[in-house]
Amino acid sequence: MTFFYSAMTGGFYSDAVHPTRPEDCVEISDAERLSLLDGQANGGTISACTTTGMPEVVAPVNDPATTRARLLASVKREASRRILIISPEWRQLNDLRSPSDAATNRFAAIDAVRSASNAVELQIGETADEDLGDFDVGKNPLWPESVAAS
Repeated sequence: MTFFYSAMTGGFYSDAVHPTRPEDCVEISDAERLSLLDGQANGGTISACTTTGMPEVVAPVNDPATTRARLLASVKREASRRILIISPEWRQLNDLRSPSDAATNRFAAIDAVRSASNAVELQIGETADEDLGDFDVGKNPLWPESVAAS
């Protein structure tokens, strides 16, 4: 499978899934695509090089305000991930339509994740600027134990 990147859309494309692609697409290897996604997951931004058009990761700004904002966004992603492990959206909708003891337990677990999310966000706000780099959202002990980090 061949992969492409479009600076115009900021998206990745493959020849197997996208027979038509934006005109500015440049071909990249699977290893390059994975490296770009890894850099983005670590706070970087993917942009196209102005001379070659090839995508590259621009390192994240590491000032305290940016780091704090990145951590807060990470808390929201982690809470969402944990909630979907407890109960996917389709099940939540079914639970609303057909209440049961099991549904009540799932909603209680979801509420615990939401409470933990709020507490972790407060903790980030209270963390000293110089300690933000060591803050591990996924392994924070405030998360309920019923949904393990993965």
